[in-house]
Amino acid sequence: MTTTMQCPICQMDVDPQNAPSATYNGEEYHFCSEGCREKFLQDPAGHARP
Repeated sequence: MTTTMQCPICQMDVDPQNAPSATYNGEEYHFCSEGCREKFLQDPAGHARP
């Protein structure tokens, strides 16, 4: 069974094993696309989990 996570930009379900990712404040985030990853990297504090 595959665990899914939500893209922090568009809330789409993603497979963390195959999704683009980035680390912010020691926490790994997974994205549905490179576009959402780039949007996150432009303002990580605005999209990171509280």
